[in-house]
Amino acid sequence: MSANAKFSRELQVLSTLPIRDAWDVAGMPIQFSFERLAGPLLPLSAEPFVGVNARPEEWSRAFAFGEMSVDGGGSPFYCLSEDSPGIYTFDIESSATLEPLNTTPEAFVQSYSIARAAAFGTIDIASAARALRDTDPKTYDVENDWNLLIKQLEAGSEDA
Repeated sequence: MSANAKFSRELQVLSTLPIRDAWDVAGMPIQFSFERLAGPLLPLSAEPFVGVNARPEEWSRAFAFGEMSVDGGGSPFYCLSEDSPGIYTFDIESSATLEPLNTTPEAFVQSYSIARAAAFGTIDIASAARALRDTDPKTYDVENDWNLLIKQLEAGSEDA
């Protein structure tokens, strides 16, 4: 069974995300790409990581559906895993392990929308932080992309 068939429900929810999006977070450009949702999902083990020969077994059960590029630098992947439900980040340049981001695809889409609204100033930072916590309380206290974005926005507003 293909990854797209295994994750059909999750992909239906995630398909509401934009194909590409760009934000400015306190002067730091961030680009998102969800182009992978349009094609067959491939396991992380198939990614052409330069200089990486050993590929842990978990990489063959994790499938990237999107990525984020911060200030033109590294691009952490957003992944689904056959091992457990939820959304994970994977950054080859840091831990090279799957790190929890959201407990469900619905929470990921909602968290993305909240963080985007905060980045564009549609909602204030404190309200965004509360909304992120309420959206996915199990992952809120974990240091993840959403919390780091809020911290960056807070730091940017203090500098202004």
